[in-house]
Amino acid sequence: RVTAGGGVRLFGMRWKGAGLDAAINKLAASEPHRKRLDGTVAITTKVKYNPENLGELHVFVGDDWIKLENTQADYAEGLSLWHHQQVRAWKNRQGLAFTSVQ
Repeated sequence: RVTAGGGVRLFGMRWKGAGLDAAINKLAASEPHRKRLDGTVAITTKVKYNPENLGELHVFVGDDWIKLENTQADYAEGLSLWHHQQVRAWKNRQGLAFTSVQ
C-alpha cells in the first residue's frame, strides 16, 4: 500500500520520491472510497523491488512504473533483502531498537 504521508512501507523501511504526489493523485481516482480520516490516503497497487538492492523500488501507476528512493539511502543502497533480514534478526536477538529515519 502507498500512503500520502508515508510513501511505501515494506520490510520495516520507507520509500519516497519526487513523483509520489502525482502517483497518489492518479491512483486515488480509481481507489474505492470508504470512510477514513481526513487527509489520509492509502492506495493498493503493485510494487516491484530488486532483492539485491533495497535502495529503490518502483510503484505501478496506470501504465508506468514510478521510481521511489529509500529514505535511508546510506543504509539501503546496495543492501540485499537477505542482509537486511539478518540485521533485523540480530537486532531482535540483542533486544535493540531498530529505528527508521523519517
